[in-house]
Amino acid sequence: MPLDLINLGAEPNDGTGDPPRVAGLKINTNFTELFDAVGALGVGGAAPVQSVAGKTGVVTLAKADVGLGAVDNTADAAKPIGAATQVALNLRVAAYTESAETTFTNNATILIAHGLGVVPKDWHVVYRCKTAEAGYSVGDEINADTWFWSGGDTFNAQAAVDATNVVLTVSFYPRIISKTTRLLAGQTVANWRVVARWR
Repeated sequence: MPLDLINLGAEPNDGTGDPPRVAGLKINTNFTELFDAVGALGVGGAAPVQSVAGKTGVVTLAKADVGLGAVDNTADAAKPIGAATQVALNLRVAAYTESAETTFTNNATILIAHGLGVVPKDWHVVYRCKTAEAGYSVGDEINADTWFWSGGDTFNAQAAVDATNVVLTVSFYPRIISKTTRLLAGQTVANWRVVARWR
């Protein structure tokens, strides 16, 4: 209940204040409420805070006072990484670099500079379909390093790499395997582009 104040009147003995009995009842009621609240602390009630992290009075806490001594406000981007994480990053595989699409003709040697200055650790060359042919759709890719033999003739494209270029040498009559018939088919070089990838 709220504090019940005694009405003292406007002037001494002017008859407007509380009678002695009423005033006493208010006093008893207020003290009873206060006693009940304080008494509850002795029988399991919540005690008031006596100290914080061993400190009393006007308390100022440092991070070490609450077990956070190793915590700082360094931005995530500026934080160092652990040794195990660095080892894992060192083992990750770099993404491929892809060349521009390159046109080619029969009996041609295509040089695609990779710019690494050393022989790539991983590389390959594909034909990318630009006009549908032999069951392949635009955007389909097939391995460009191929050898076929038919009727005594060999049809081939041979890929190689050095410290400067990815190299594709195409025979007089390049051939591909039809995607639909699985038979040897002529390759119309205008319908395809050469793309190299390396890392």
